Amino acid sequence: MLSPKQEILLQKLKTALDGEELQVMNSILAQFALYWEYR
Repeated sequence: MLSPKQEILLQKLKTALDGEELQVMNSILAQFALYWEYR
């Protein structure tokens, strides 16, 4: 699970992305969330 500091950093990074880069970041985060959901 992400710490609050990690979540804040990821949200800051997402604001700097757009287009394909944002889609890639969202897919990484979705995969990470699924990984932790099924552990």
